[in-house]
Amino acid sequence: LRQLRPKYSTRTSIAVCTHGWSPNEFPADHDCHKFVEAVLDVITNATVAGAACSDAIDATGIQYPELWNDQNSLEWIHQALISIGTSILLNEDDDREVFDCSTAMGLCEHIQQHLACIVYESQPFCYHARVHDLLNADQRRLVSYLKKRIPCSCLDEKYKAVKALPKMGTCRYPKCSHPQAKVALSKLMTCERCRIQHYCSEKCQAADWQRHKENDNCKQWSKWRLSGGANQ
Repeated sequence: LRQLRPKYSTRTSIAVCTHGWSPNEFPADHDCHKFVEAVLDVITNATVAGAACSDAIDATGIQYPELWNDQNSLEWIHQALISIGTSILLNEDDDREVFDCSTAMGLCEHIQQHLACIVYESQPFCYHARVHDLLNADQRRLVSYLKKRIPCSCLDEKYKAVKALPKMGTCRYPKCSHPQAKVALSKLMTCERCRIQHYCSEKCQAADWQRHKENDNCKQWSKWRLSGGANQ
């Protein structure tokens, strides 16, 4: 992000691929640009992805509350973060840039979940497990996530280089014994009640049940699915 800041501008050269984002859709002094800059300020100085994502949500919620309820603005901001995340992966390979990208994509997914809940009304609650997974994503997961969301072929070579690596996911039990709670995505189990929360084993799921079953997210998703919401 430090290296990318000079490239974030409504004056971005048309010779540089913006990965499906239209910087000039809003004037340079529009709050949408200021929203993204506020996000970059938080991420640039962050050391913990989850905390940075929360701080960015809080900061933009205070400074630009009207944007959080405006579909066009949020969709533009979402695509701006997709473009910036793609550029990060194309320009850098070190751990700090992967951290910056995963933090930005966690926020990006939160925005997508917010749109689905508040604007599109296509689901009852935020899919927090997906946000959490992206905040803890490795390069392979980030490349795959972004490649599906850009119209260009800019990440094709990067994807070829990482696609042989195992797809990793995160067990949601806080005391999971796996390093950083990461396991192969194919081995993750899903809570049958909400079908949202993921665990690496029945042991972790059982150990987390008392906490998870009282979670409003689990209750809300369960009620929605039982009412046939998933098929509407």
